[in-house]
Amino acid sequence: MADSEQLVDPELEGLLREFSTRPRSVFLRSSRKDAMRILRSSTNEPLSALAVPDALERELITVHRAELAEILKQACRNKLLKGERERLFVMRYRTANERVEPVPIQGLRDRFALADARNPGEPWAGATDAIERALFPQASAEPSVLELAALGERLVPGDSWRVMTAIDQLANGNVEAVRPLCSAVLDGCADVESSLRALETIAMSEAIKQSPSRALEAQSSACAIKGDYPLGHINLFLFAVDKRTALGAADRLEESIAPDHPLVLELSAASRRRWTGNCGAPRAAARVLANELKPAIGQVGGRLASAF
Repeated sequence: MADSEQLVDPELEGLLREFSTRPRSVFLRSSRKDAMRILRSSTNEPLSALAVPDALERELITVHRAELAEILKQACRNKLLKGERERLFVMRYRTANERVEPVPIQGLRDRFALADARNPGEPWAGATDAIERALFPQASAEPSVLELAALGERLVPGDSWRVMTAIDQLANGNVEAVRPLCSAVLDGCADVESSLRALETIAMSEAIKQSPSRALEAQSSACAIKGDYPLGHINLFLFAVDKRTALGAADRLEESIAPDHPLVLELSAASRRRWTGNCGAPRAAARVLANELKPAIGQVGGRLASAF
């Protein structure tokens, strides 16, 4: 991952500083309702420079569009990986050997702070407002993943904005928002990674809604895309409603991952915390099934079942 010197060039810093002396911009601003409407559509076009009358703002989205979108994407990912609730729904291990870490933005933060100190004034007005608040969190004004993703979707449309928003909405209790967002991904021409994440998020939302069969259906579709991957088999095991599915997933886990692997430990702990908070706690039938199969589900399955 590039460092802050590569992420933000001096020209962009200069443009951002100029915004501090201007009235509030409206070309990227949208309400929460509008943000959700934008993200539910898979046919959005990038914001046209022709629709922006101000020359400075036009230069920002013409020359630095991709860079601003990347900053927004990193801010969204950081919130999902580090948020108190969000990190209970986002596992950092995608495979047994691939761990996703939050992007280090302290250097980026420091550089923006230095630029602001050189040019005092009304801080980060207009189009950079959400970016500034993402880099300098304030309890009363910190933007949500929904707001940041909607800005990103207007700059550089893509399914990753919808997937990140769906995970954020799931983590914050708006379960009904998940399927429309993920369906917009799956109904389009999504890449494999976005389709996989969308199906996993639907599966989790259905589990929370106490619909294990639908959760299992979505996760099975994800496994059909990815094939053998530990997180998929863990979810199949947790969503299982019959002995065959549970034992099949447990067998694959014994072959692919160690019982003390961080993915197993982190997911077990996250599941326990979610269920303790009454968020998609396993049904009584699932608990009975786990106890009944305990002698046959191996060490990995046993550790996961202990979260029940």
